[in-house]
Amino acid sequence: MCFSASVSFGASIIIGGIGGVALKKEKTTSQKVFTMIPVFFLLLFLA
Repeated sequence: MCFSASVSFGASIIIGGIGGVALKKEKTTSQKVFTMIPVFFLLLFLA
């Protein structure tokens, strides 16, 4: 990323939290695929 490491880690924590809340709220499997998108961004920011 173009940002500093602390900004990337902070963004990953925020996006990961949003993804975790979304995964807990969804019940159907087809919608869980879409709620995994923030989790993929979490992995991107941590890399």
